Amino acid sequence: MGDFFAFRTLITPRFIQILFALGLLGDPASRGALIAALKDSNPRVQGRAAEALGLIGDSSDETIDVLIKAATSPDPNVMRVAIAALRTLEPGPQRAAAALSRALASNDQAVLVQTIEALVAQGADAVPLLVEALKQ
Repeated sequence: MGDFFAFRTLITPRFIQILFALGLLGDPASRGALIAALKDSNPRVQGRAAEALGLIGDSSDETIDVLIKAATSPDPNVMRVAIAALRTLEPGPQRAAAALSRALASNDQAVLVQTIEALVAQGADAVPLLVEALKQ
């Protein structure tokens, strides 16, 4: 598919804030553009798009799938924001288990805290994943 925003030569603060504004508006009609932005190669675009998707509250399979993929990003900020969005959308620890397991192994403290908070929010369903993380 390539980058949805590849025509842009510079990702400006204004552009990043517009992505955030789409999330604040909460209109599911912006979901497609935000999912495309999450697939962009620029981590700042990815992070803001993930945050906006969490704000919209759309827990469709497509949204959850792209957020799970973003939660395994090599960029710790993208990981952290995607995990926060997943926490908001509550797909359940089993659905996001692989991404959350990888995040639990992160050396980035912010990613680790966000992951643990997301798992704790799931309640007892997260216990097996947390116990398995102790063994690693």
